[in-house]
Amino acid sequence: MTYRSTLLISALLITAPLVAQKGISLEWNKTITAIPDSITNGTHRLGAFTVQVYEIDADDLMTMWSNDFKAISQKVETGKPAKALGAVFTAVNAGPILVLAQTATEKKAGLSKLTIAFAQTDSTPLVDCSACKQAATDLAVKYNKAVVQGQVSAQEAIVAKATGKLADANDDEAKQSSKVTQANTDLQKLKAKMGKIQKDNAKVQGDIAGLEARLQVRTTPKDQEKLAKARGKLASGESALAKLMQQEAKLQGNLNKYQDNLKGTAADQEERTGTKEEEQAKLDALKRKLDNIR
Repeated sequence: MTYRSTLLISALLITAPLVAQKGISLEWNKTITAIPDSITNGTHRLGAFTVQVYEIDADDLMTMWSNDFKAISQKVETGKPAKALGAVFTAVNAGPILVLAQTATEKKAGLSKLTIAFAQTDSTPLVDCSACKQAATDLAVKYNKAVVQGQVSAQEAIVAKATGKLADANDDEAKQSSKVTQANTDLQKLKAKMGKIQKDNAKVQGDIAGLEARLQVRTTPKDQEKLAKARGKLASGESALAKLMQQEAKLQGNLNKYQDNLKGTAADQEERTGTKEEEQAKLDALKRKLDNIR
């Protein structure tokens, strides 16, 4: 661009919501052509050029043009046509000029037309307008880029949201995986403890069987005392084993629940990964679209 403008590009981004609407292309296959035209200004008719700005309606395009020229003009007046008075638009003239503009939507074509005239006064065209066609084309390129930049910005927000949801899903998956790991560890420790008690109980049962066999042959107070102690020890061991079996059932239930939850979080993670990748692909396409506008 050869003309001076202090307007930040973000001021032109008034169409960001369009990225979520139908009719938004993910590629740039459009044509920008400055077509000779005219603008009626009261009783006067001035030479003009009409250019195309895609995926924006006429009202938003007029707002875009108005905001742009407010930064380089003494005053911008609304109306049909709208007027930028005292515009310092060095692309077509060294001194201040009058710029007139009007817009119209072509819904079927998915575009709006901007017709723009560069004049000395309300009734007098510029003496030299040899640069006017290129200036109109440059404006169209600028505004088309602004529209697509709005789409890029909106899609960046969508990607950021999808990335956040994926991060949450990853956290959930990690938490459930940690719970599964811990439950498995606790269950294995419990089973080892149960195995030891079962082994001890089996030994005590063997001792009891031996004492009972001896007592059938000969009864002695000492053997009777040993048998009573062994039976008490076995009862204690069986009681401890029963408690551990209850704990085992509870741990196994928790493990089953955590494993089910893990399946759910893994599925959610996969879905959100797919969504994030899909939205990122759209963003990448829109950035290529922006780069291809000429």
